[in-house]
Parts: sequence; C-alpha cells; structure tokens
Amino acid sequence: MHVSSHLRDAPVSRAGLEPTRLEQARGSRPSRRMLAAVARALRPTGDERDHLFHQAGEEPPRNRPTTEHVRPALLLVLDRMHVRLAALVRRLRARSEEFSVLWDAHHVAVRRTDVKRFLHPVVGLMELDCEALLNPEHDQRLIVHTARPGSRSYERLELLRVIGLQNLTRG
Repeated sequence: MHVSSHLRDAPVSRAGLEPTRLEQARGSRPSRRMLAAVARALRPTGDERDHLFHQAGEEPPRNRPTTEHVRPALLLVLDRMHVRLAALVRRLRARSEEFSVLWDAHHVAVRRTDVKRFLHPVVGLMELDCEALLNPEHDQRLIVHTARPGSRSYERLELLRVIGLQNLTRG
C-alpha cells in the first residue's frame, strides 16, 4: 500500500503515535486496539491490514466482514457444481436404497474423529484413526492419522517410515 507521508502520518498521529518512531520500531509497541484504529483510518485492503498487524508483532483479526455479493465468476462455478451435484444425488438415490435413507436423514455434524482406510501401493491396506484438532479462533485444522500399536496398520506405517527414509537417502 503506497500512501503519501501526509495521508499516512495523519491517522497515526491522531491515534497518539509518532509516525517516525512507529516506522523505526522505537518506543512502545502499539496495542491491538491502536492498530485497529490506525487500520480503520487508513482503510487498507484485508491483506494490507494483516500486514500492519504482523509488522507490529500481532496476529491480525480474523473476523472478515460478510457480504451478500457473490462475484459473477464464482456464481457461475457454483451454479455448474450445483447442477452436477444434483444429478449425482438423483443417480445415487435411484441406485441405492441405503444412500437414499441416509440422504433423507440429513445428519449434519463436524466430524472430529473417524477411521480412514488407505490403500498404499507398496504396503497395502491400512486402517488409521483420524483426529481433527480444530482451532476455530484461527480457522485452522490439524489432521492426525495414527495406527493402533500392535495392529497390522501400525506395522505397515513403520515399514513406510523406513522405506521413506531409504528413498530420501538415495537422492
């Protein structure tokens, strides 16, 4: 964001900070509240606002304003996906009673745990416990796959670890 020094310095000064000391990282560190005030005065883009917070050593706010506007290109993609999804659901319902019952039940939930099955080309089928560790404050997820100790999947994961190390040392 390139702004003339007068336009840039005025809101910073109004916020009670010295522009030069702030730019040179001298003096006290601005509070989150002060950073938000400066951001409102400058009216930066979301990326520019985030940069301001990062420069001050703070995590930027994650509450983005919502809007009813959907960009035309995105709307076109969504419309096409909706048509294809609706056709897929119709086919699946016609072919599978079980799918139809599940679809009608319409159970909605965040899945935090599950068992996933992976077919690896070298070690074969593995059943892994899957945990989704959520940090909703920052809209982050850490997905962790583990095998139960002593299981065939555990042994196969150990084998993969060894195979992976061998492949890394060959390069």
